[in-house]
Amino acid sequence: MVSSLLEDISIVKVQEEISPDKVGKKFSDIYPGISLGGVENNELYLHQLEGINSLESSKNVICIAGTGSGKTEIWLSFSIYRKRRVLAVYPTIALSNDQFNRIRNFYKNVVVVNRNNRSIPPDVRIVLTNPAYLMTVLKSGKGDLRNYLDSVQLIVLDEFSFYNTYQKEMLLELVDLITKEYAKAQIVVLTATLDNSRELEERLTSINGLETVTISGKPFRRPNYTYFVRRPLSIEEIADVVSDLIGRGESTLVFTLSINIAERLKRILNSPYCDTHHFKKDHQARIEVERRFKDGSLKCVISPKTLQQGIDIGSIKNIVHVGLPDDPSDFIQREGRKGRRNEIDFTRSVIIPWSERDLILISDPSLLDKWLSVGNVSYFRIMRNKYLELFRKIYSYYRKGNRGLEGDIRLEIANMKSKISTFWTNMQFYDFGRTKYKYYVDNNLVPLTISKRDLVKYYQPGLIDLTYDSLVVDHDLEKIHGIGIKRGNLPGFLNLMIKKYYSITRGKRDFHQAVIKGEVFSETLIDVKPPEGFGILKMRAKDVLWFVEIESEDFELDRSNVKKSVYEVISLRKTTGVKVSDSYKFPTYGYSINSSSEDALMNRLGAAAFIALLRIMKKANINELEYAADMGRIVIWEEMPSGLLESLDYDKLEEEIDRVNDDVLRIIISKIDPLAFNVSLEENNLNVALKITLNMIRTLKQKTLSY
Repeated sequence: MVSSLLEDISIVKVQEEISPDKVGKKFSDIYPGISLGGVENNELYLHQLEGINSLESSKNVICIAGTGSGKTEIWLSFSIYRKRRVLAVYPTIALSNDQFNRIRNFYKNVVVVNRNNRSIPPDVRIVLTNPAYLMTVLKSGKGDLRNYLDSVQLIVLDEFSFYNTYQKEMLLELVDLITKEYAKAQIVVLTATLDNSRELEERLTSINGLETVTISGKPFRRPNYTYFVRRPLSIEEIADVVSDLIGRGESTLVFTLSINIAERLKRILNSPYCDTHHFKKDHQARIEVERRFKDGSLKCVISPKTLQQGIDIGSIKNIVHVGLPDDPSDFIQREGRKGRRNEIDFTRSVIIPWSERDLILISDPSLLDKWLSVGNVSYFRIMRNKYLELFRKIYSYYRKGNRGLEGDIRLEIANMKSKISTFWTNMQFYDFGRTKYKYYVDNNLVPLTISKRDLVKYYQPGLIDLTYDSLVVDHDLEKIHGIGIKRGNLPGFLNLMIKKYYSITRGKRDFHQAVIKGEVFSETLIDVKPPEGFGILKMRAKDVLWFVEIESEDFELDRSNVKKSVYEVISLRKTTGVKVSDSYKFPTYGYSINSSSEDALMNRLGAAAFIALLRIMKKANINELEYAADMGRIVIWEEMPSGLLESLDYDKLEEEIDRVNDDVLRIIISKIDPLAFNVSLEENNLNVALKITLNMIRTLKQKTLSY
């Protein structure tokens, strides 16, 4: 039983338990005398045995298995027993540190290397690192890690689903570079979720010439009760639900949509058994939260996203979703955090809608099933990426002294008006450029570094920052300044914006509460000049807009009532006279497309539908592409230069556009662009927008024919 509140307002769905198949052998049977911290006495799962046998047969391995299914033990047991020299790459420093602390308990020849710890003792056989640092070392050709690569025998890429398409391709490019320039190694890719592994198999085999096999394992899941809450709850009601679970002594992980919501919930709970975990917290503080959650002295941790992957908290019994994530693959990852131990009798999932869009999925469990049926993000092999080609050329120019490439390189980066050395320095794993800003809210430094790209898009004066419950005031060459929304001494231009808000709402809705409820939100209006292929894309901030909900009406979507809103727009420039003009340029793929529609919102819906179509039909991440829509024009570009737009089969996309389910399309659009989703609810608008989408497909086909 749970709280009477939850019972009264929820639909409950029961799921049966799932266990991976076992084979009747222990790790110690396969590798006599091995020590794995007690795991050596566990009976092997089928996918573990298949993985070990494949490594013993000198094959590359892709292992797709649920969280807590023992993927790490496959390469770890093999490498320890066979004394292989391993490079294991984790997406973040935190994940590599967590794995280090686990392995170090039973195996001493392991080390983590990153920008803070660069030394590798001579007896080390397992090195854990992150891709950003690995890329830095390969570019410089210096350091202990560079020397270690000369003898590496096994490369492990863990949490592969963490990366977007560009990052996957760049990571594989780094592995390719290691294989060609340092040592030929077997490759292991581990992930909880992945569709279309065949193309990844081909890519790995092309790197080292070894056969690649995919091994899939069942997730480990206890019997589960899912509570679909049928209405939004106040933060106090959510605290009551979580408090009841804490009171039962059950380990509970709560996912929220922002740090702000997480911290507010923690304050209301006011419990010594509850804490938060997010990137705003100091690194050591996060480690302490993880330690206490593991040893049971904490019963509840609230996190926006940082505990979604990697770190193993085996005792979790309950997952509470306060709002749904943008992508179903994130929801699947979060659900996989619970019920990893046999001693847990059953688990719970509590899904609480935070917005009207969440209600679409939660009010009818069959709708959530439709959303989840879109599936995991797929690996999409890019046959040619001009950015990676440029990376190879500059690498050869600097690291191999191939000066004959200088003319080609200078020609390709001419529009950047940059020296080769500067361009090379700016080529980073997670972004392009090294300009970073510190963020101060109410004159207090927050532990967040902001790139120039994010400054232009998310930190212009007047923008609403939900993460820190603040409004952006201004910035200089190094710092961005924000002020708490609830502060009384706001700058004059912000007072004018809020005064306009109260004029529109007739003073009936508190501004801060409206922000929390999503009844007012902000965007930067940007002007984009795409390269019409691969090249330098330039974006410039033009204005800051607030969208204020002024009225709403019910709309029926697949038997569910959804709120359709009408918005009034507040322009920073028109209301206050304040102008914004920050700009940013970076190498990527981008195109402009002429549209027959003079309705900017309809063009926005057409572009959102294009991305939603790629998510449904091609399993592409919804954050791969960005767009800007105006009257008669759409610009679409890759957030990072993945080469996706030049690798699509546009003929197949055109065939599939007529087969897509409208309601599923709307569900995905709702997570891409709230305004576009709102437009899609009006009669026949989606059909009109799909004609714009079709024009995008045909135009992009023509523009990429030269590829």
